Amino acid sequence: MFGEERLDRARRVPGEVGDRRGDFGECAADHPELDGISLAEALSALGDPVRLSIVRMLGDGREHQGSEADVAVSPSTLSHHFATLRNAGVVFIRPEGTCCWHSLRPEFEQRFPGLLAAVLAQR
Repeated sequence: MFGEERLDRARRVPGEVGDRRGDFGECAADHPELDGISLAEALSALGDPVRLSIVRMLGDGREHQGSEADVAVSPSTLSHHFATLRNAGVVFIRPEGTCCWHSLRPEFEQRFPGLLAAVLAQR
């Protein structure tokens, strides 16, 4: 089943309905189940200064666009950092039109109680 679905996705033309490789970059992928995320993965994602800056920006509880991040990296590198945070279960990314809205995943706190609070408390 999994192999057939993968082949079906590979046959789609970019931009076609059902194609997840569109212009969304980090918005296109699914969010992982948090019970499959290890503490080591979460800490690794939070250990990078750029990603830490992103998490601090998102710590206000609102949704933000990636362009609001005050970091000195290229757009493609910023996209990589958001994807890393999403894959570690820290960030939720919601596509809307041609934009991506980013926020902290509330259920991350349930999986790793106190971790984000401790990270956000450090300056």
